[in-house]
Amino acid sequence: GGVLGKKNVRVFFGIDKKLRSIIILGGINKGNEGQTPEGTRIAIGRRWRKYLNGDYGVLDLPESE
Repeated sequence: GGVLGKKNVRVFFGIDKKLRSIIILGGINKGNEGQTPEGTRIAIGRRWRKYLNGDYGVLDLPESE
């Protein structure tokens, strides 16, 4: 067992190529082997669009030396 134990989860993410970063958009407990529920897909898509539009603010990274 890993850190999640016997949990079966789906983690949704996007890749910000400009920042070279993985953006975690959400996660759900995967109750079955079927498709991701439509409501979850809509919510994750909305979060990604809001991230791309800057609705969550701007990440201020320190300058590398």
